[in-house]
Amino acid sequence: MYLNVPFVSQLDFGGDQHLDDPTGCWYASACMIAYSFEAGPRQGVPALYSMPLPQADGSTKTGHWAITDGWLPTLMANEHLVVLDDGLPASVAELDLTLRQWGPLFMPWIKTHGGNTYGHISVIIGVNDVNMIYHDPENAPRSEMALEDMRAKIAQGGWPLLRRDAQPFSCGATVSP
Repeated sequence: MYLNVPFVSQLDFGGDQHLDDPTGCWYASACMIAYSFEAGPRQGVPALYSMPLPQADGSTKTGHWAITDGWLPTLMANEHLVVLDDGLPASVAELDLTLRQWGPLFMPWIKTHGGNTYGHISVIIGVNDVNMIYHDPENAPRSEMALEDMRAKIAQGGWPLLRRDAQPFSCGATVSP
């Protein structure tokens, strides 16, 4: 089962402009969750949208600074996010029920890619056998990882899982088998 959550990338977006926002995973993830509930532009954290991003042609675009603990309450307030009670569910079956009840989940975790380990944000959108399914805004929609493997990566990050502050079962994303 997975929720049909719109995928938002932090990399190679903007059509012909091929823009990258290397520290914009948190914003892309907040967008994915919000678009599952409502259309419209996102607030994010406007103060963090000021990082100069040098482009290959010598120009500079603007992107997001990495979000830190101090900015998390602002993001939560602006994007209507709350802490998911009890954190990551204990089983795939429980995660399935949680997703159906609350919609996609904002998932801070520790990722290793290309020899680098760093804090990252993705969105949990579903489950499959023993795996959880998530949208990774680094151009990796519908990625899968064993629930227990991801549990360890989430614990290392130290941030809570977040959900939309909404009525149960109010997510507009359709469910696919």
